[in-house]
Amino acid sequence: MKPEYLAEIVAASIRVDGGTVSPFDARELKRMIVSRAVNRERFIQKIRSPTFEWKKPLPKR
Repeated sequence: MKPEYLAEIVAASIRVDGGTVSPFDARELKRMIVSRAVNRERFIQKIRSPTFEWKKPLPKR
């Protein structure tokens, strides 16, 4: 599910519970959800990447 949809769902659930969502709150919800999705993708990429193997540089002649 796209992060934008999640932000709309969260805002709708807040409204259903009797709360109000200002434009600032809606922007913050969207920003938080999108940033967490980006961090999750970055973490997954880091975990799936091959391990770094250090090789000693050749001596200069």
